Amino acid sequence: MSNNAIICPVNGEKINENVARIAAFIVIIVTVTAVLFKLPVLLIALGADFALRAFTSGAYSPVKYVSKQLFRLSFLSEKIGDAAPKQFAAGIGFVFSLAIAAFQFTQYYILANSFATVLLFCAALESFAGYCLGCTVYTYAVIPFLKNNNK
Repeated sequence: MSNNAIICPVNGEKINENVARIAAFIVIIVTVTAVLFKLPVLLIALGADFALRAFTSGAYSPVKYVSKQLFRLSFLSEKIGDAAPKQFAAGIGFVFSLAIAAFQFTQYYILANSFATVLLFCAALESFAGYCLGCTVYTYAVIPFLKNNNK
């Protein structure tokens, strides 16, 4: 990329970014618990929640529901942003959480912990810094594809 610009997917649907940050914190808690206590079933549940947020409106996502309730109890202000970057990141979280669960089931704990570290790093960036690493991944995945199709 020549101009170092990060692009994010856009779909026009708006969300509260602070609710997404709270959701990322919940992901941290669930992932750490699942890894420490070797609970792959918890990771499958997390993967299902990621799927609900990535591939549907997220209306039935327990993590989204709890995040909204915690936001209402907080003193945080609403920060509106586009939903597509968070949906893309949830898709990545879906893949990672299921991979971690699979590695735990097969007792490949080093691989499970490696994938968990990446998931935790991304969730921590979102939760504590408001930075979506998914946009960076999206940029480097989509820009070469767009350049090749525009030739």
